[in-house]
Amino acid sequence: MKLLFLIIFSAVVLVVYNIYNRGDSSGREIEFITNRTDLVRGTLGPDGKIDASTAVYPKLAKEFFQKTGVKVKLTAYVDYKSSIRQRMASKDYGDVVINDDFEPATIETFYKPIGTKQEFKNYRFIDVDSIGNEVYGLPDGYSLSGVVYNKKVFASVGFNTFPKTLSQLHDAFKKIKTAGKVPVIINRGDMWPIYFVGDLCNEFA
Repeated sequence: MKLLFLIIFSAVVLVVYNIYNRGDSSGREIEFITNRTDLVRGTLGPDGKIDASTAVYPKLAKEFFQKTGVKVKLTAYVDYKSSIRQRMASKDYGDVVINDDFEPATIETFYKPIGTKQEFKNYRFIDVDSIGNEVYGLPDGYSLSGVVYNKKVFASVGFNTFPKTLSQLHDAFKKIKTAGKVPVIINRGDMWPIYFVGDLCNEFA
């Protein structure tokens, strides 16, 4: 079964509803697989407890069911890339997924187009997830990667500007650690932020 490739839940409500609305959709179920554990289960707070107020996907799934009669099974993975690849290898990979490894050469094997560029002309960056005139995915947002650092701490170990090479960055970290301070903090509660660190290292390389 080819699956729909979308990366925003509201688009799921729009596109999947239109597909199922061609016939009687009551009693059906689709699976939405995502890396957004915070939007499915909630956010881990500083007290170690889950704050369920950020879990908006279950609410949207309920609204979707009320409108269409189609149930949405929500599956969220912390280590998303590894988990979704295992699911796709098993041929049991749900109906709607987040895909951050768009490969035009194989995309038609796994995914189903959701429309044409004309139909989604009001969306930005649709070319990224398109083949020819067919659109296979919609962006859920746009972001920039970067680092936040303490200028005073770096200056205290001889770096008045942020390091420009990976070796300089390692050197700065060593000197900061020797000075008795924590050189770097990375969010490892969820696995996906680690990929940004990899991207940063590639920029230095």
